[in-house]
Amino acid sequence: MRLVDFALETASSDIRRSEAALETALRVLKRYNVRGVPVFRRYFLCHECKKVMIPGRTAKVRVSSGKVKSLAITCSSCGRTYRIPLTKKKRDTKENAQCRPT
Repeated sequence: MRLVDFALETASSDIRRSEAALETALRVLKRYNVRGVPVFRRYFLCHECKKVMIPGRTAKVRVSSGKVKSLAITCSSCGRTYRIPLTKKKRDTKENAQCRPT
């Protein structure tokens, strides 16, 4: 969505325009029930305080190292933390794939 791209580009220079663009994008998504942009709702909107989270400005983004690496996004307004696991999907190899008899 163009509004989200514009907001992320202008986040470093003008925070108010960026927040306004993301709030407008959220209103458009809700009003017209647009389904193709789940990334915006998942990463740029705090589900607790309903404010826009801009990485580096209104949200803190960290990579946690451990057994399972994950991305931790913390909202600056309310302090809620969202964790997104960073794992690779396993692909079936020919050796592990099960053959069905025909």
